[in-house]
Amino acid sequence: MLTPAADSFYNRVTWEGDLAAAWRPHDDPHSPVVMRPGMRFGLPAIKGIKTEVLWEYEQAGETISDIAADFDLSEEDVRWALAYET
Repeated sequence: MLTPAADSFYNRVTWEGDLAAAWRPHDDPHSPVVMRPGMRFGLPAIKGIKTEVLWEYEQAGETISDIAADFDLSEEDVRWALAYET
């Protein structure tokens, strides 16, 4: 039996056997933003692309559709990254 906070954390972890392989910082199960200790030093990323990089492109004036095309992501993935960073 876990407390609600512990249960929320546990459910956002991707387990590989007994090891935590990734953690999803958002409680929405559809969020593609994950933190993997063995990838990008555990920084938040979508499909291996740091959310910070996507945010920087948006701050430089790129549109969401252009960013998605440049990184072979869906526009929804880019929106998730931007939401995480802001």
